[in-house]
Parts: sequence; structure tokens; C-alpha cells
Amino acid sequence: MTVGQVVEFEVTSAITGNGTFSFGLNNASTTVVQYSSKEGATKPELVIQFGASAAAKMADLDPITNDLKNNETAAALPEKFGLSPNYPNPFNAQTVIEYALPEAVRVRLVIYNVIGQLVRTLVDETQPAGYKRVLWNGKSQYGNEAGSGVYFLQLDPGRQRFVRKMIFQR
Repeated sequence: MTVGQVVEFEVTSAITGNGTFSFGLNNASTTVVQYSSKEGATKPELVIQFGASAAAKMADLDPITNDLKNNETAAALPEKFGLSPNYPNPFNAQTVIEYALPEAVRVRLVIYNVIGQLVRTLVDETQPAGYKRVLWNGKSQYGNEAGSGVYFLQLDPGRQRFVRKMIFQR
């Protein structure tokens, strides 16, 4: 694949139960390609990273529920709880947060500022097992723009706790 080459994709879209708009891309290429679009500091940013392993994961997901299609793909479930580093980091418009749940569990995913004040609750519900993805747009619980600085992302799936540091730059 070369810069400027036209590539055709099959697009599958879904709106999940929590109102998140999701979509999957599929093409015949096995090389890794990154597509991105950035309109400005206050508008949403879209970054898509696509590779062979991502294609396999997307093929195993039901486009409506984002759950695994059948028991044959059960091996795609995570083996342990985990919180991946957000990307991009640092970020200025929005960041992607991914985590893994090996079983259905009550999940709380929250963002705190450096003095421990709650900035935003992203998830507070029981979720089925699987790989999860959430976007944070840099806004507080009340819709206010968060200021530039260091924030802490905390994932509490049941009896465990994971914390990651994020840097927000305006």
C-alpha cells in the first residue's frame, strides 16, 4: 500500500446499548494502515488503526451487540482483567480507553484530577465479558471543558483496581 492509494472498505456500524456509535472496517489488505481525521481542538477526532489482528477481532463481534457471535470464538475472550494505556496520550480532543473483562462484572471507569476530585464517570454498570472501548472527549461530568493537565483513569472491575495516567493538552 502506498500513500495516496485508494482503498475500499466494508463498513459495519452499530449503536450499542449505552448509546455509543461504533463501527468496524474490513478490507483485503493484511498490511497495517492508519487513517485519521482531525478537524480542530473543539471538534471530535477520529483515529482508526487497522491491522490483521484487529480484523480478526472485528470479524468475531456481532455488529449490533458488540458481543461475540458464537461459542466457536470464545477463545477471543480476555484471560484476565486489564486496562490498556489510553491513546493518543497526550491528547487534545479525545482519547480512546480500552479494557478487558474475562467475565461479566460490575464496572466503574472514572477520571480524577491530580488532587483526587472526580472529573467524569465514563462507565458505571454491569457489563458482559469481552474487550471494551470508551472515548473521553475531555469534558467533565457537567459538560465543562477540562483544563490541560494530568488526569488519572481508574478502572474498578469487581475486587480489582487499575489506574493509568493521562495527559490532556489544550
